[in-house]
Amino acid sequence: QRGVLGTVSAIDLDVSSPNNRVVYSLEDTFGGTFNIDVVTGVLSVTGRLDREASNIDAITTLKVFATDQGVFPMALASNATVVVKLKDINDHAPAFSVSSIVVNIPENMALGSV
Repeated sequence: QRGVLGTVSAIDLDVSSPNNRVVYSLEDTFGGTFNIDVVTGVLSVTGRLDREASNIDAITTLKVFATDQGVFPMALASNATVVVKLKDINDHAPAFSVSSIVVNIPENMALGSV
């Protein structure tokens, strides 16, 4: 279930490189379920999503960082949050707890008594 969620973008107003060059990262990938391209900021799903058995909640918050490549005096960063809402799809059929039931009733039972 790989797919693109969207693209984040940050702008650094420094005039020269590397101070104005931005790279992206995620605080948590939720076990490799999410990924961000460090150069383009494209967010994608790289792991299996299943609402009933997932390692993420129905509403998950991703913390995205944009860090410049400045060397003097240090690299600077900012962050944003991306909220992912995992919609449940109808992927499970109803199931009985037993496959058959045996009921013994007398043949002279009154209608509507069961």
